[in-house]
Amino acid sequence: MYHYCIFCLTQRAAVVQRLLEIIGNYKVISPKVEQRHWKEGKPLEKSYACLPGYLFIYSEQPITDFVTLRSLNGVIRQLGTEATGFQLTGKDYDFSKMLLGNDGIISAQKVHQVGERIELCDGLLKGMSGRITKVDRQYKRMQVVFMFDGMERKVWTGYDVISSAKAEQTDS
Repeated sequence: MYHYCIFCLTQRAAVVQRLLEIIGNYKVISPKVEQRHWKEGKPLEKSYACLPGYLFIYSEQPITDFVTLRSLNGVIRQLGTEATGFQLTGKDYDFSKMLLGNDGIISAQKVHQVGERIELCDGLLKGMSGRITKVDRQYKRMQVVFMFDGMERKVWTGYDVISSAKAEQTDS
């Protein structure tokens, strides 16, 4: 399977996703994160866009017609380089593979602290390194910053366990 990623105008991402699934016959994932919210004292999980505007495309055959892909209304650019045929590589490929294996849903994560950095040790982002920037104890979630597409990305995710008291000091 070949892994690609494009960046779209956030407002057009759902339309571009449907077009790619119908016209290109590709599997397309827009990553979602499950966040815990409380209603009447009971926790509820709700899904939100994790990386708004990013669409991960999975194809049985290599995609070669990037001119048509880029011409879709709302597509800004594709990730990757021409040298790799715009296929995802390295950590971007690993992230894409994890998304595919979990149907694009990032659920509550168990974490442990490694100095100021953490490594997610369960769920979709298992093995990804990042750092906790905020902890919301009331809603049992945290903000984790990790590298994707060469940039820092912030993701709020539910948590079950933070193994070190040092990580709790990031509370705000």
